[in-house]
Amino acid sequence: MKYVPREMFTDGQYLAAIDSIDFISDNGLIFDGSFHVIGARLMGLSYPDYLRYLRSKGATLKGKTGYTYAYFKDKDKCQKVCDVLNAKAVELTNKMKGKAYV
Repeated sequence: MKYVPREMFTDGQYLAAIDSIDFISDNGLIFDGSFHVIGARLMGLSYPDYLRYLRSKGATLKGKTGYTYAYFKDKDKCQKVCDVLNAKAVELTNKMKGKAYV
């Protein structure tokens, strides 16, 4: 699992998206639904606090029904957030190594 900035359906709007989860994604890219919550959990934040964090990093919030989500107009700002999320994912993976989870 790796976060990457992906251009959305509207040119110039980028989303911190998971590049692939083989057992879930057929197209190799997930950027809708409850998958947005994964970033919040990696950061140890509630989803509303995660959205506030993203907004503080330059994101615009959107969505009136379903999950509100954040997108960036600046790809470099999105990449910086992706770098933080990827570091958190590596940190979590390292903590889990060698531990048995049932």
